[in-house]
Amino acid sequence: MNNNNSVQQNENHTASARSGRVIDFIAKILCPVIAFFLWFYAMSTDVVTLERDFTVPVQYENEAALSERTGWSVLSGKDSKIVVTLKGKRNIINKITEDDIFAFADVSGVESPGRQVIDIKISAPSECEIINTSASSVSPVIDKKITRMIPVKVSISDYVISSELKHDDPTASYDEISVSGPESEINRIYEARADLSLGNMSLVQTINSSCSLKLYDEQGEAVSSNYITMSSRSVNVTVRLYAEKDVPLTVGYKYGYFNSKTVNVNIFPGSVTLRGEPSLMSNIDKLEIATLDEKLYTENSSQKVSIEVPEGLIIASGEETAEIRVEHIGTTTKQITVKNINVVNSGGLNCELQTKSLNVTVRGSANLLRQITEENISITADMKNYSTGSGITVIPATVNFSAEYENAVYELGNYNVTVNIK
Repeated sequence: MNNNNSVQQNENHTASARSGRVIDFIAKILCPVIAFFLWFYAMSTDVVTLERDFTVPVQYENEAALSERTGWSVLSGKDSKIVVTLKGKRNIINKITEDDIFAFADVSGVESPGRQVIDIKISAPSECEIINTSASSVSPVIDKKITRMIPVKVSISDYVISSELKHDDPTASYDEISVSGPESEINRIYEARADLSLGNMSLVQTINSSCSLKLYDEQGEAVSSNYITMSSRSVNVTVRLYAEKDVPLTVGYKYGYFNSKTVNVNIFPGSVTLRGEPSLMSNIDKLEIATLDEKLYTENSSQKVSIEVPEGLIIASGEETAEIRVEHIGTTTKQITVKNINVVNSGGLNCELQTKSLNVTVRGSANLLRQITEENISITADMKNYSTGSGITVIPATVNFSAEYENAVYELGNYNVTVNIK
């Protein structure tokens, strides 16, 4: 009896297990199917809502009317964007793009230039609700845009300079720049300044450096704005270093006949102050302003000459001309008729000397002039540059002195002879 009951229980248990497996299998099949139908139902009905963010640009309304009324325009904020959050049925929200949403800022009510605070209005599809925006207003700069030219000023600081050297006022590569932007801000600008700090540099030569420009008002306060544009934001600054030196004025002599025993040469002014680069000034100890041709100074004379200086130097003391006074001392003159005239380098030309004699004026000491005669002087006409041609020709002539008088006396003026080339 007990055995029969046990068998029966086992059979019931086995049947129950089989039934549970069937139910599990059916559940695994039906759950995805039911989930799909639920999802399909949700997607095909309007009961599911969704929130979504859209980034849209802010547009300015009535800008043309504002410009016509005041001459102002929106100078900043035209790239402003805001985030608009919409809520609506899923199938509606998913069809909306940024192009369906508009953000407006109406500038028609602006009454004064400068930075403004203007409310933003949102236009979105009516099927949706606007539940949030990242900003409720924009702050554009509204003004008239103008352009002005302003001066460029330069200053230097933090440097060391030898007491023997000086520097010019620093100069910029250009005297002015143009600035553009809102009229109210541009009209505040007084100058553009380049402040060159040299970091305690010891100045030994001219400096050329690039330096940034900053804008300042008339009270020296910096003018800074994101809406101001400059034609240049930097300049090249030059600080020219120089030395000054007083140098005497001198003259040179073409032949060497003039010396302290034969002439007094005085120059007025006797010296000038030169200014220039230290490297150019270092080797200058005098300034020769003229070379005197002794043979042209037949008597005491005075002449004015321009003072020429080497390239790169200037006369800081301002003189442009000097007066040279020549006074003969210890010499006199004597006129001697010379007949000893020779033609050389005729190159085979048939030449006939037409000049038979020349009156030559000689300068020297009175003692030498008492001794010198025609026998101590000859004249040479050199034909080497006259190898062709014919007829009467004037040839420059050279006056020659015998050895005992050479370099002790000299002729005054220039001489020519006439030759007939046949």
